[in-house]
Amino acid sequence: MKNIILILFSIFIANTNVIGQNSNNSGVGNITISIVMPSEHPELTMPDLSLLESKLLKILSTNGITGMENSSNFVVFPKYEIYKDEMLSAGIEPVNIIKAELFLFVKNTTDNKVYGSMSIKLQATGLSKKIAIRNTIASISSRDKAFNTFLVASKKNILNFYNQRCDIILAEAERYSKSSEYKKAIATIMAIPEESKTCYLKSREKALEYYTLHLNQTCSQTILEAQSEKAKKNYVAALELLGTIDPASACNSTANELIKKLEQKVTEEQKLELKRAEKERSQEVELEKARIAAMKEITTTYYENQPKVEYHYNTIIK
Repeated sequence: MKNIILILFSIFIANTNVIGQNSNNSGVGNITISIVMPSEHPELTMPDLSLLESKLLKILSTNGITGMENSSNFVVFPKYEIYKDEMLSAGIEPVNIIKAELFLFVKNTTDNKVYGSMSIKLQATGLSKKIAIRNTIASISSRDKAFNTFLVASKKNILNFYNQRCDIILAEAERYSKSSEYKKAIATIMAIPEESKTCYLKSREKALEYYTLHLNQTCSQTILEAQSEKAKKNYVAALELLGTIDPASACNSTANELIKKLEQKVTEEQKLELKRAEKERSQEVELEKARIAAMKEITTTYYENQPKVEYHYNTIIK
């Protein structure tokens, strides 16, 4: 087939589909894009294709981008074309000279539109055509300004895509929420890149709303788990579980009642430690961070559990 590597343009810390810096949450909140490589090429061997892929990753990394395994509706794909192949007989052994051109395209697989393109000339020599071709790929410099210009322009177009389709994305998330698919709703919202600014700010409140609904959907299960630990006299474990319940959830009052009963079962030292943890959680800033981190974790888990999208190079380039 071909290799698909999810790329992230560094934007901030924080997919459904679009370039960003790697974080502990699989690039949630960043623009993401997948590299699609051909499975074969008339002039390039498999090692050549592997080297080209590595070069592309290096280019992205040099421009503040890291790769991750996942999938995206935005893809980048290369085209390699030889436009001059000649033999130079001067010297002890004849030398092959290869002149080629590397094209890169960023495309949206949803609307089939190109969001960025570039080309760069390559030239190298070798004692055989095969070696000369390999050397053209090896000569690619990740620090070439043309790559930076290409990535910056592509990112701008992708951000425009999100801002222009913001209301459509929000409506899609709302539909998922109405059918109680809160994880899917959160994942849809969290896919909006932070750098899209206008759309991101508009979506932030909705994401928190869906997160609260998700908490209400899951907190009853947490209460049951805590009661199970209590039955086994694992009082600290039960209290720790209850401590994970967000104050905004519907079961918060039930959790607090159970906490008061369980606190009578633990030592003063354990109680102080739990109080310390509770105080930290109650800090508004920390609570906000924890909610955002939790939403990112939900999004990451959701996409990890989805079937991987496998793009066919010959379909993408059409």
